[in-house]
Amino acid sequence: MIRHVVLFSANPGEKDKLLLGLKKLEALVDESLAEKLEVKENLKLDTYSQECDVIVYGEFLSQDQLDKFKAHSIYQDCIKVVRPIRDLRIVADF
Repeated sequence: MIRHVVLFSANPGEKDKLLLGLKKLEALVDESLAEKLEVKENLKLDTYSQECDVIVYGEFLSQDQLDKFKAHSIYQDCIKVVRPIRDLRIVADF
C-alpha cells in the first residue's frame, strides 16, 4: 500500500478555487484508480504552521495504480487548473 500525501498552499485569494480544482480528483476512486482519496481544507489548528491550505490524501495498492491515477485525464485537467494558482506543493509517499 502506498499512501500519497500532497500539501498545497494557494496564491492569495485563490484558496477556494484550489480546493474546488483538487476536489475533482475524488472521482477517480469510482474508476478504481485509488483505494481512497480525500481532498480537505486545512483546519489550521496548529499554532506554529499555517502554510498549508489544502491536503490531498490517497491510498494506492501499487506504484502502477498511482501512475495510472496520475496519467488519467481528470488528473491532468486538475494540474492545468491548480498549477497556476498554487504557491507551495509538498509531496510525501510512504
